[in-house]
Amino acid sequence: MFNQVGDIEDSKVDESGEENRAKVIRIIKQELPMMIDGIDMTRALQNVGGDSELLRNVLIKFYETHLNDMETIRKSYAEGDMEVTHRIAHTLKGISATLGASNLLASSEALDSHIKAQQLEMLPELINGVDGALIPILESIKLKLIEADD
Repeated sequence: MFNQVGDIEDSKVDESGEENRAKVIRIIKQELPMMIDGIDMTRALQNVGGDSELLRNVLIKFYETHLNDMETIRKSYAEGDMEVTHRIAHTLKGISATLGASNLLASSEALDSHIKAQQLEMLPELINGVDGALIPILESIKLKLIEADD
């Protein structure tokens, strides 16, 4: 199917948006779990140029890289290290946009902007919001991609 960026690019030119979306959905059904909680799989696949293997690798790398983020955020916040807290929030904001993880994007954006503005009184609540958005994604990736491959 669409294993190369050019394939999906060509389909955008040759077909209507609905036909292209239907092809992307077929790829997801055939090559990836249809649902990863908290991620718009159609958007995520489109954002990696239709390369399902790349998306699978990105999701697994996301899991491996961000598995301990909440522990690190909570520890750095407790120690007053806003630089680390901000860096993780900012990183999550960027990758969540790529993955189409809208709840994680909104919560990490809020945390990021409050730290930048030095509005620290709401940080515990905002950290909990990031946690509530991140954990279901990580659990779903673990269940549907990592443990499924074992």
